Amino acid sequence: MFVCSSREIGYNFYKNVIALKPEWAEVSVAEEGVELTDKEKREIKPMERIKMIMTRGKDDPKEMYDLLGTKEYRKELDRQFKNENLISK
Repeated sequence: MFVCSSREIGYNFYKNVIALKPEWAEVSVAEEGVELTDKEKREIKPMERIKMIMTRGKDDPKEMYDLLGTKEYRKELDRQFKNENLISK
């Protein structure tokens, strides 16, 4: 997790991380080689290894606005982040 002093700095940092580690932007359920139980397969939502979480701003560039998602999307990310199955992997 990282915290930035402005939206622009945070978004630029996010883009730089993706430039250095493009595989972190690929959607997957788990890292390659990790075996999941049937329960984990049902509970864990496929997603990228890195996420940028903040509320949308009406003046955000379209790419950033789309990346940030809706309030419901952020709530789902919160649920996934707190998922015990993800923490143990």
